[in-house]
Amino acid sequence: MNKRVFSIAAACSLAMLASVASAVTIAPGGAVLTNGTSLGADPSFNNGTVIASNATPFIGIDSFSNVKFTGVLYANVVRESSGLLSFYYQIHNDITSLDALERFTNQDFTGFTTDVDYRTDAQTGITGGSALVGTVGSRFATRNSTAAVVGFTFNSTGVPQGADTYWHVIRTNATLFTSGSTALLNGGIATVQTFAPLVPEPGSLALLGLGALMLRRRK
Repeated sequence: MNKRVFSIAAACSLAMLASVASAVTIAPGGAVLTNGTSLGADPSFNNGTVIASNATPFIGIDSFSNVKFTGVLYANVVRESSGLLSFYYQIHNDITSLDALERFTNQDFTGFTTDVDYRTDAQTGITGGSALVGTVGSRFATRNSTAAVVGFTFNSTGVPQGADTYWHVIRTNATLFTSGSTALLNGGIATVQTFAPLVPEPGSLALLGLGALMLRRRK
């Protein structure tokens, strides 16, 4: 996407936003400010467990096949105490990169609610969570009109060379996950395989419904 076009569109969206509470739901086609949150500010983050994770090196290439940035993307799937899934992302931009990183996007979140923010306390309260906190938070988050893509945009200085972002989180109402993808952008683009929520098969939905019915009968 043309950076100037995106910046104009983002500015128009943000002009209509007021400062909002942490972990806000983004509607399709919407944008929200991200202010940072923590276990202390939102105790519902407590007692989650990392159930899948990966650390993937990336290389950002521009339209002329030049390398613009390199680094590592860390991605975790966390099952919270509610049983619902949250998707965590942290970016390390190598000191040797030519560019800071401006934005990253994640898909496919079609059909799910998405509450977004970043954790200023790493993943405190999450079993198997990372102790690396990071230093760079996003300025705002967006969701495209089809509801598939959820993205985070940093401020004008982006994610500098040698820096690590805070852990950014997308909390969903999903209970299952599958492979997804994350794109990192600024002067080039890198695409990394990560995780995404999964819609249960009809048979799985029937089993979930039967289990819920049995629990109600026991109570």
